Amino acid sequence: MDDVCRQEATRLGLDLELGHSDFEGQLIEWIHQADLDYRAGRCVGAVLNPGSLGHTSIALLDSIEATSMPVIEVHIDNPHQREEFRREEFRRASYISLAATGTIVGLGADVYRLGIQALDQIARGSVDI
Repeated sequence: MDDVCRQEATRLGLDLELGHSDFEGQLIEWIHQADLDYRAGRCVGAVLNPGSLGHTSIALLDSIEATSMPVIEVHIDNPHQREEFRREEFRRASYISLAATGTIVGLGADVYRLGIQALDQIARGSVDI
């Protein structure tokens, strides 16, 4: 997936920083740093796959709400079509969706490429948000 993301960013003329972490604090730090870069004109936004933190992390929601940059939430699978044992009510909702500019789900690894495209279109003013 990293290579696909790099190729898409290069195709669009964007620089790309990738990070992978299950540590909530690390994700929050990256979001705040990306927002500083966004405010300085060095970043067009963030693509975020929060995984299970999307269902539980108020802190991650708060960090996104505190930013001025667009954030695209992505999920490789469709959370609304998950197996019966993973359909508890709390797993159907994403706190991140409450603050995200947009959400892309269920399209496999392509969600990352599409998220980068969405940020590019937002930055170019091609998408009304």
